[in-house]
Amino acid sequence: MKIKKTLVGTLLLLVTTFLWYRLGESHLNSWDEARYAIHAIEAANHGNWLFPHLFGSPDTTMYDKPPLGVWLIASSIKLFGINEFAVRFWSVVAATGTVMVVFLFGSSISSVATGALGSLVLLTTHGYLGFHATRSGDFDVIFTFFTTLATCFFYSGYSDSKKNHYFFWYFILMACAFMLKSILVVPFILMAFTFSFCQNSARKCFLNKWSAWGLLAGLALIGIWFTLCLFYVDGFAQGVFSRFTGRVTDSIDSHGGPWYFYFPVLLRQFGKPWAFFLAFSIIYSTRRLWRREAIMLFVTLWVFVPLVLLCIAQTKLSWYTIPIMPGIALFLALNITNAYYYNSNQYLKAAILIIFSAALIKSASSAGELVMKTNEFEQIHAVQTLAPKLSNVSDVYIDFSTLPRHLRYSLPFYVYAHTNGRVYRLDDDNRMLITGEDVVLILDGETTMQLPMNKELEELANVEGVQLLKLK
Repeated sequence: MKIKKTLVGTLLLLVTTFLWYRLGESHLNSWDEARYAIHAIEAANHGNWLFPHLFGSPDTTMYDKPPLGVWLIASSIKLFGINEFAVRFWSVVAATGTVMVVFLFGSSISSVATGALGSLVLLTTHGYLGFHATRSGDFDVIFTFFTTLATCFFYSGYSDSKKNHYFFWYFILMACAFMLKSILVVPFILMAFTFSFCQNSARKCFLNKWSAWGLLAGLALIGIWFTLCLFYVDGFAQGVFSRFTGRVTDSIDSHGGPWYFYFPVLLRQFGKPWAFFLAFSIIYSTRRLWRREAIMLFVTLWVFVPLVLLCIAQTKLSWYTIPIMPGIALFLALNITNAYYYNSNQYLKAAILIIFSAALIKSASSAGELVMKTNEFEQIHAVQTLAPKLSNVSDVYIDFSTLPRHLRYSLPFYVYAHTNGRVYRLDDDNRMLITGEDVVLILDGETTMQLPMNKELEELANVEGVQLLKLK
């Protein structure tokens, strides 16, 4: 117990360093992170809770993403205000929870050393700390927490008949994961079915009262939201179908790649030290799989089944691998600790310990460098400088034709943070609705010619190329 408490304390210290340190010092990334943040502001400040809204209108790209992630970020915005820390808060809470789940699960199925090694591997993996992951306001790490905890509950229910009630929580957690990333939960459910089939325990795992109640409760949660959207969101049914099928049969937004797309991605995300141990673990695990060890089969399927389905799907993005990283970390830890404890050669044991320690130091050092990097833009600093002039503005119109791609959604987020009104796109549909009390924020002077005729413009400020214009 003393060793376990020491390891938990060490993990919490590393979690604080790698996940929480300087969390709010980097500007939001455009597209997903800033886009989700705007959805959350629309929900928190303007009551759009049922379906994500963007600049006052339903976001039609979100048909396949239920709103649980938006609700979470909206709650932290209510608590902490509109800032980077609030947007990333739940991602880091989920990442912290996932690291601790890996530690506790690894300790329960093998040894404290397995749990510690697995959590350390996960915590020092670039793909888990970097873009779109733990230190970001995206939903992938929150989704990973739900699927990881659910998967661990499933195995606990399978391995211990006294824990059959865990199957209820398995389905509840999978329903929560669906409410974050919808169809991406399917590979993890299929993985559980595959394992139970291989172990001839499908009846034990799925045909019991706890599974039945969990499935009904999960479907009720999803069904209530889905039914409300059918009635109140225009084009919802068609949009959901096209987005679901599109990710499998088409490369949405040109995010495609060859079938082996994820193999080099995983090698980059884990880095050379852990990639070496991954190759070792694949070779070493074959003997344990041949002996049909249940836990080794379970962890292998945890990685293999989702990875195969990701390779088949036509839409491919590097961060789709984040949810299988806890499984990979446990796969490495199980094989490394097994090779260490069940090997009588003291020199080989010493070599394994030295090589792993060197790999951990190298990965931790690289992870620390990643944490120290910040992402800042002059135009965003300019908007923050203009904040006093935005505080009493009713509505702000932004001409997106002048915004660089990397600021398309992040800059409007910071405008939202400093105005009491709404933020809208400046386009043909709403150009004639602009009144003299509204302010138009643009990045070059050419767009002023597109504003309504017979209205004069007054420049309130111009900082770093960001113009704040008021119609007289």
